[in-house]
Amino acid sequence: MSAPSEQDAYILGTASIELQRLGLQNEIWSEVTEALWDVAGFSEGQQLLELGCGPGFSSLQLAKRTGSDGGVLGWDRSAQFLEHLRGRAAADGLDWVSTHHGDVNPSLNPSLQNRFDGVYARWLVCWMDRPQDAIRLAAKALRPGGKLVLHDYFHYHALDFWPRNPAFREGIDAVEKAWRATGGDPSIGVRLQDMVEQHGFHVTHAKICTRFATPKQQLWQWPASFFPAFLAQLKLDGFLSPAQVDAFLHAFDVSTEHPQGMFLAPPMLELVAEKL
Repeated sequence: MSAPSEQDAYILGTASIELQRLGLQNEIWSEVTEALWDVAGFSEGQQLLELGCGPGFSSLQLAKRTGSDGGVLGWDRSAQFLEHLRGRAAADGLDWVSTHHGDVNPSLNPSLQNRFDGVYARWLVCWMDRPQDAIRLAAKALRPGGKLVLHDYFHYHALDFWPRNPAFREGIDAVEKAWRATGGDPSIGVRLQDMVEQHGFHVTHAKICTRFATPKQQLWQWPASFFPAFLAQLKLDGFLSPAQVDAFLHAFDVSTEHPQGMFLAPPMLELVAEKL
């Protein structure tokens, strides 16, 4: 299956402003991600595959773990993002990083079958209308005993802000409605353990990660960088009215300035499963 056009590759596009947002996102979640890789035993000399790697910020982190005795393959549907990954890898001297351009589906080049010690995906399967395709691909790519590591939304609807405002719930509901209209599932985590076990894996680690932040903490920049752009798209697509978008953004500004302002991030599932 060929990759989609660059225009359709990502929900918020692949322009430089989205590249910056994804870089910030990776930085904000880096410590949590590295801790999960530790649990999975990702280490020097291993061959690792990242599905839905985007511009490759986490792929570069993986490459620093494997060292030159290992290797990292970044797989993504955006040619532009993969070009960024290759450029960064070359600049950093990480010549054991390679890329694959295409959708995530069960078909796999025979040279890649049973090749990898680990497969990682973060916020990928929640956007897929057939998330099981990613699990099947991972099962083919991993060696027996290899680890599938997933980090994805468990219950997106729990996302919230303080002080409470009805505009927040209207906006979050619209995000979920638009998300599901594309075939995705913003609470995919509730199904993932059963799904991976149905495809030849044994779950060795499952944990719900919950985080919250005040406006002065870095995590606050995560919703601050996401909602303005995404709500503008929801307005264009008819999921929110201009008044609803304005009300949400105003409520967010109030929360940012409030002495007790708080953001509750949507709970994430951290999953490690071993290929049997």
